[in-house]
Amino acid sequence: MMISRSFFSVALFGTLALSLANCDDDGADPASASGDCNKKCQAANGEHWVCRASDRQCVSLLSEQCTTVRGDDTRDDAVIFGTLLTTTGPGAVIGKPIENSLVLALNEMGPTPLPPLKAGDARRPTVWVSCTDDNNAETAVKSAKHLVDVGAVAVVGTNSSGLTIKVANDVMIPNDVMLMSSASSANVISTLNDKGLVWRSVGATAQVTEQYAAHLRERYLVPR
Repeated sequence: MMISRSFFSVALFGTLALSLANCDDDGADPASASGDCNKKCQAANGEHWVCRASDRQCVSLLSEQCTTVRGDDTRDDAVIFGTLLTTTGPGAVIGKPIENSLVLALNEMGPTPLPPLKAGDARRPTVWVSCTDDNNAETAVKSAKHLVDVGAVAVVGTNSSGLTIKVANDVMIPNDVMLMSSASSANVISTLNDKGLVWRSVGATAQVTEQYAAHLRERYLVPR
């Protein structure tokens, strides 16, 4: 059965308003002390609810734009990351392959890729919340704010230079969250006042152009 986006939005945010319980209800919750706060949130609210580290509130990792969670979110020591890619609409032909490559990398790393906080503890899992920007600035900002709200420490995305700049300036930099763009090449990204938080895995257009020009000169203009 198909559920409309508007119905899903009303149902989800109505649930959020009614179910935003605090894991430290009386300031000394045994679940929080034992590391079972995420499990308590999920027992009360359902899958993919976690204790937000900043205030120990129960929050849902899912939203209208963020519909997939990967990793063990039952553990309080899980580290939350996000993806913000064009995985819906016509632009999905770019965003989906990027997300698939991330899934492949996660499978290679295994379920607990992070070292323990202290010697003797178990290795820690990562939890990845996948969101779409729908190739739209309003949606991108909404998704980014959701990822920040649930406690993501870093986000992979976007795959558009314009959206990367918008999300970086409006959401990520003000909240001290790292943004790693997978396909943004605009020169201006290199000049952002980003506090070292905005990175990318492709070169700036000017750098790539210089490399192509050097190759062409070497290949076709230098006498052999």
